[in-house]
Amino acid sequence: MNLIIFWGCISVIFYVYFGYFLLVLLISTLRKKDIQRDESFTPYVSLLIPAHNEESVIREKIENSLRLDYPKDRLEIIVVSDGSIDDTNKIVAEYQDKGVVLHAISERGGKIAAQEIVIPMLLGEIIVFSDANTMYYPDSIRKLVRNFADNTVGGVSGDVRLIAAGKSFDASEGLYYKYERFIQQNESKIWSLIGADGAMYAIRKELYVSPKLNAVSCDDVIPMAVAMAGYRVIYEPEAIAVEDSAPCWKVEFRRRVRMAAFGINKFLWDRSIPSIHQPWLLVEYLSHRLFRWITPFFFISLFVSNIFLLPVSKLYWVIFILQIGFYLFALIGMKLKVDRHIFGICFYFCLNNIGNIIGVIKGMIRMQGNLWKPTERVKGNKII
Repeated sequence: MNLIIFWGCISVIFYVYFGYFLLVLLISTLRKKDIQRDESFTPYVSLLIPAHNEESVIREKIENSLRLDYPKDRLEIIVVSDGSIDDTNKIVAEYQDKGVVLHAISERGGKIAAQEIVIPMLLGEIIVFSDANTMYYPDSIRKLVRNFADNTVGGVSGDVRLIAAGKSFDASEGLYYKYERFIQQNESKIWSLIGADGAMYAIRKELYVSPKLNAVSCDDVIPMAVAMAGYRVIYEPEAIAVEDSAPCWKVEFRRRVRMAAFGINKFLWDRSIPSIHQPWLLVEYLSHRLFRWITPFFFISLFVSNIFLLPVSKLYWVIFILQIGFYLFALIGMKLKVDRHIFGICFYFCLNNIGNIIGVIKGMIRMQGNLWKPTERVKGNKII
């Protein structure tokens, strides 16, 4: 039995991190679905910016939005303030004479509840969802919406790049995001993504499906509904934005916990996932989402089963020592606080997986709250 568990765990881990990577690369090479882009396509766009106590970044975000290279008569900028008690509303109100619309909600209900109030009022054929701390390149809206000239496209996710905050895993985090973007690019070529980067993605307004109000993260829920409706959600690498990365590993860890908790909660209790009648979307969901969240439990099982197999062969001693070495490297990476080496990579990998373990457990017992909380950011030398 230990032999089956051991090699079964290795097979799952290999598939999740390498096998699926190779699978999408192979299929996208053999079965590429082109997108009919039109650079002159300029539908009416609603740029929606949810905000809760964002006084530190909201002015910069509005100025950034006003500088976008998109026809002014084809773009509306809406800030929905979800129970902000700082100066967010006051700052946004200063720009109302420039066409920025403020919807101030007095009682905080969460990001999805706030969006639900304003989405029926939006004028745009295309809704662009943006975080308050995400700064768009001037041509990013054009790059997003040119894809909607293709009638099969229902959603587009952009390339949000992280600006290093000087923490101990910047290079490792950057490497991880390059890996993720490569997978997304090839999923797009095959047919569709099942999620999007919540800091910058667009959908056709007519395809918007209201998430359940007990959800917090809509980055997967809304785009997945578009894909399940039979439309493509694609990755647009030329639609670029930047935002500050998490200022320290503890903040990144909490974010990983939230993501896994929301994902597992949705899988277990909402069950709004692709069906067997949409085989590729189901493969994507299992491989790129569900298996990622539960893989840490396979790492634990691998380690424990390896101990029982040590008397069997020297091979199992070698694998056991490699595992011990990997986790020691991760501890060293955490202590050294210096990236760009194997220690930082091991640390960031373990950080994500431990976060997934806690998130899965919280999702299973429904411990995750439903109020969206902005990620802590760096201002000066302080985390805010």
